[in-house]
Amino acid sequence: MTTAAAIDRVVHHAVVLEFPGPNYRAEQAERCAAVSAKEQHASAVS
Repeated sequence: MTTAAAIDRVVHHAVVLEFPGPNYRAEQAERCAAVSAKEQHASAVS
């Protein structure tokens, strides 16, 4: 059995839970990316 088939068998009857509200990990990743982009732009200009 392939890995995909095994995962499909396990997840087939699973219930997906969605949690509305802010996604702190996504927000933190966006802030980190913005800071990184600013730093790269500053070093490219210098």
